[in-house]
Amino acid sequence: SIDSSGDIYPCPVMRGMEQHRCGSIGETDPAALAPRRLLREPCPSCDLFGMCGGRCLYSHWHNAWGPVGFALVCQSIRHLLTELAEAAPVVEQLVAEGRLALDDLLIGGDYEKIP
Repeated sequence: SIDSSGDIYPCPVMRGMEQHRCGSIGETDPAALAPRRLLREPCPSCDLFGMCGGRCLYSHWHNAWGPVGFALVCQSIRHLLTELAEAAPVVEQLVAEGRLALDDLLIGGDYEKIP
């Protein structure tokens, strides 16, 4: 996530938390933005880790919402990935039939813009 001053953070929730600042768009080489912290369990052992990647880094590192909140974040991502997996064959069929173009699936560059 990039804030209005150009500072780079691992996620939108962490914007403004100086301890999580990864760099700045004016001074940081994108190649230097490799993950700075390893994720702790239970994420690396999860069956969906390859798709999720530990999704909410804030909940992972700060545990601000406790175990119940962490579980809710996990469940919401699991639900999202399950729904996407179920929709994929339908989308693939529509593309194969020419009824849907891949360009129709592009959301645009501001899909994660937070007002």
